[in-house]
Amino acid sequence: RDRCELYQRFLEAKRSNDKGIALCKRIATRLMQHDWSGILDTTDDFIVRADDLDGEADPRRLLKASVPKELVQRLRKAGLV
Repeated sequence: RDRCELYQRFLEAKRSNDKGIALCKRIATRLMQHDWSGILDTTDDFIVRADDLDGEADPRRLLKASVPKELVQRLRKAGLV
């Protein structure tokens, strides 16, 4: 947690959260690839997506960064995104 807060202060000092968003996208991608069986009961519409609380990043691009294209298309058809 201390490292996270230190990194957040560093990003604020640089006045950019691009690296923080990139890190979150990489983490979300890894979590989407993880086998959750035996850990968490997921559904076929389960996703992990990075989020940008500052509103600088496009939510659609964040979704596409970690969620497989086929799943994004299926979610769109179902009206979920």
